[in-house]
Amino acid sequence: MRRTAEERQGNAKQRCNKDDGGQGLPPRPCPSGRKKLGAEMAAGDFSRVRRDAAAQVEAGAHMLDVNAGVPIADEPTLLVNAIQSVGAVTDVPLC
Repeated sequence: MRRTAEERQGNAKQRCNKDDGGQGLPPRPCPSGRKKLGAEMAAGDFSRVRRDAAAQVEAGAHMLDVNAGVPIADEPTLLVNAIQSVGAVTDVPLC
């Protein structure tokens, strides 16, 4: 059974609220386990990263965890690009 984005986000917020009082959400702008996102990032397309970051802030995140674990890619460069992309759509702290 496939869950909607709202259901996944709700579950993430529930897990997060137990640990940190709701101050942040688990890393969504993260390519690990998300093949399409990883492929987009490796191709230089960070539009999904920006959308995910904006959605998390709208859902109440007070900080975002950004990483760039894309196999067979220049991860340091991808991380810099991901951080710049997220910084372009939000001003919450990044870790």
